[in-house]
Amino acid sequence: MLVVLLAVYGDCKKGAANFHDLSGDSTIRGTAVLYDTLTGPFNYYGVHPLTVYLGYPGDTTSYLYSTVTNGLGQFSFNGIDQTQAYLVYARMDSMQIHFYGQILYSANNPALFASDTLALYPSQTNQNGIFYHLLDTLGGPLPGCSFFIFSSRELWAHNDSIGADYTLKADSYGRCLQMNVNPGEYFVRAMGTYAGLAVDSIDSVTVPQGNIISRSLTLRAVPNNSKLIYHLQDASGDPLPYTDVYIFNSQVLWNNSDSSGAAYFVVSDSTGTAKVANIVPGNYYVHALNFIGPDTLKAVDNFTVPATTTVTRSLQLQ
Repeated sequence: MLVVLLAVYGDCKKGAANFHDLSGDSTIRGTAVLYDTLTGPFNYYGVHPLTVYLGYPGDTTSYLYSTVTNGLGQFSFNGIDQTQAYLVYARMDSMQIHFYGQILYSANNPALFASDTLALYPSQTNQNGIFYHLLDTLGGPLPGCSFFIFSSRELWAHNDSIGADYTLKADSYGRCLQMNVNPGEYFVRAMGTYAGLAVDSIDSVTVPQGNIISRSLTLRAVPNNSKLIYHLQDASGDPLPYTDVYIFNSQVLWNNSDSSGAAYFVVSDSTGTAKVANIVPGNYYVHALNFIGPDTLKAVDNFTVPATTTVTRSLQLQ
């Protein structure tokens, strides 16, 4: 394994109140790591190059010294006086998200000066955002669900995705994040499938200025008896297993010819059959895709699901 170390440079800003010349005989050492709970995998990553600052607690106008992490995310400050309290902090932007982390070193506590980890988390202040973690009834994540954010209560109440200000898809951890939203009241709707059942949930949230609102939302089976059964076939009428079926309740989103905004997503089984139980009654529009080697088979469809009815359809992909 090849490890490349970068040179570490420091910068001093003597504008700090009660500045000392860092003439002590101790050293603060640490490693800066990033932990993205909003969009990244749940893991810590070393951050480099990253500017790390040393200051006094409570002094928000200046810092004593700054340095840059090396290739392993490591940093250090020399000349530390153990009778003095210090604050080590860093900030960075990534994927339009602000991250911040800090470590407070109290005075006369030498054990804290050996080595420590400076963990940067998404800052909950100075940025507007809506974050939801979508869960099943057992508390497990629900990836791939559609998530719609409305600023209009009237459009949200129509029980479809038409008029949504933002249309998101839950990531592999069941997370949905929308940054840079205007402060105000929003109404959300989450829809998807779990164990062959249509599931959904709704919520409302108020976003104040300069905050990321974080919530969990449990999706439950839709309380109705309607059901959709699809038989997917090739041009010869043979079953097409493992066909991706995107089901939209918005014709506008369906016309985009991609999967963005699909209310439900299912994959046909080994017999070419795809099912959605407890599907919400209404009008639906479908994109079906199957990838066979270099070829892509496609088909579109539209239909209506009445209340308490099983709708069975066959669709040939070409």
